[in-house]
Amino acid sequence: MEKSSKIKLKIPPPVVTLIFGVLMFGLDSLYSVEVVSVVGNGFIAIVLVAASFLLFPAIVQFFKNKTTVNPFTPEKTNVLVVEGVYRYSRNPMYLGMAFILLAWGLFLSNPLNLIIFCCFIAYMNYFQIKHEENALEHIFGESFQRYKMKVRRWL
Repeated sequence: MEKSSKIKLKIPPPVVTLIFGVLMFGLDSLYSVEVVSVVGNGFIAIVLVAASFLLFPAIVQFFKNKTTVNPFTPEKTNVLVVEGVYRYSRNPMYLGMAFILLAWGLFLSNPLNLIIFCCFIAYMNYFQIKHEENALEHIFGESFQRYKMKVRRWL
C-alpha cells in the first residue's frame, strides 16, 4: 500500500465530535451569553432525528456492503458505497455528527458556539475528509472521481 492512501490522524471522528462538544460546554461555562432562545426543544429534537437518519443508515450501508467503517484503514475498503444516504452526501456520518453538535449548540443557546461548530466543519474537512478522499481516489480512481462530481461533500 502506498503512503498516499494511509490516514495519519489517529483521533476517531466520534471522539473529535465529543471534544468539540466539550469545547462548546466549556465556552458556554466561561462566556455565558444571555440570549433568548428562539429555537425550541422541538427543533432541537428534529435536528437530532435528522442526525440519526444520517448516521445509522450510513453505518448500515457499510456493513451491508461488507466494507470497513474505520477511517484509519482505507486499505481495507473494498467497495465504494454510493447507495442510500450516500446518494445525497459523501460524508453522511460526519454530517450526522455535525448535526449532533448543532443540536448541542442550540440547546446551550450560546451564539459563540457557532464558532466552535464552524471549527468542527473546518477540522473535519481538512484533517479527516481530505485524507479519506485522497485514499478513496487512490483505491477507486475514476469511479470515485465520477461519484465526487455527482455528490456533494456535506449536503
